[in-house]
Amino acid sequence: MQSRFLHEIIRPMVPKTFSDMLRTYRYRVEVSDAHGIKKKLPLLSQSFWRFFIHRKKILFYPDGPKPFHAIYKVLLFLGYHILSDTQDNCDLAIKWWLGFDGNPFGPSREDMLSKIIHIPSRTKLLNIDCHDISKENVNAVFKETFGYSLSVDPRIHNGKCVMKSNWNALHEGRIIDCPTTAMHENVVYQKLIRNEVENGLVKDMRVPIFRNKTPFVYLKYRSVKERFIDRRHTNKKAMIVEVDKVLSADELKKIHRFAEKIGLDYGELDVLRDKDDGRIYIVDANNTPSGPTSSISDDDGKVAVARLAKAFEEAFGV
Repeated sequence: MQSRFLHEIIRPMVPKTFSDMLRTYRYRVEVSDAHGIKKKLPLLSQSFWRFFIHRKKILFYPDGPKPFHAIYKVLLFLGYHILSDTQDNCDLAIKWWLGFDGNPFGPSREDMLSKIIHIPSRTKLLNIDCHDISKENVNAVFKETFGYSLSVDPRIHNGKCVMKSNWNALHEGRIIDCPTTAMHENVVYQKLIRNEVENGLVKDMRVPIFRNKTPFVYLKYRSVKERFIDRRHTNKKAMIVEVDKVLSADELKKIHRFAEKIGLDYGELDVLRDKDDGRIYIVDANNTPSGPTSSISDDDGKVAVARLAKAFEEAFGV
C-alpha cells in the first residue's frame, strides 16, 4: 500500500529535475559507500548544487549511452544531463556511435559538425576525429606510434598467428598456422600475443583514456581457450590496479599518443603484454566502452566509477 502511494500519488507531484537529483544523490551515496548523516549530507548538498545551480549538459550524437555504458554511470554520479537533441545548447558534445553489428566506422567529422553547427565554438567536441577503429587502422596507428608491428603477412610468416574480423566486438579471433595461401577478406592477421599466466588463464589490460589521463588499469583474466571472447560469461576475474604497477611511463606516454592519433579523446584500449618479448601491444580501441568491466568486485566497481568521474572532470573541464 505504501509503495503504491509513493508511485501513484507522491512521485507524480515531484518535479522531474528534483526526482533526477535524488537519483544522483542515491547513486553518489551508493558509490561512496556513505553511512550516517555526516557523510550523506555533503553528498546531498553536492547533488543539489550540480542540478539546480551549476548543472552541465552533455550532448551525444548520433546515439546515446545506455545504462551499461561506463559514461552513463559516470554522468549519473556527476549529475550531468544527457542530451540527444542537436538543437539543444550543451557544455560538451561527444560523438557516440553504437555499432552493434561490429561496424567500426562512425560518422565523419563533417557530418557531426553539420548537425551541431549552432553550438558555440568554445564547446569541447570529444571523439569527433575518431571515425575508424577497425583492426586494420588500429594496427597501422599502433605501428606508427610504437615503432613495431602487430600485423603479420600470413603468406610468409612462420608459425602461428591470429586471424580476426576487421570489424569490432565480434570476438571471432582464430589461431591459424602459417605460412598459408588461404587469404580471406575483411580480416586482419596479427601476431599471437603470449599473454598466458598461471592456472590456464590469459591476462588482458583495459586502459581507460581521458585524453592524456588514465586513472587506473583494469586487469581481466579468462581461460586461454576463450582468449578472444571478452564477455561476461568468459571473464573469470577482474580488478583495478594503479597504472605504474603494469605500465612504464614511456609505455603510457605512447598509449596516450596512440589515442591522440586515432582521435580517441574518451574511450578504452585493450592492451596485451607478450611474455616472450616483454612488449605491449594495443589490439583494440573502444570509443563506447561498457563498464566497469564485468567480473569486477562491487567494491572495485564503486571505486572505478568515482575515479573515472574524477578523471572525466579533470580532463574535459566541465
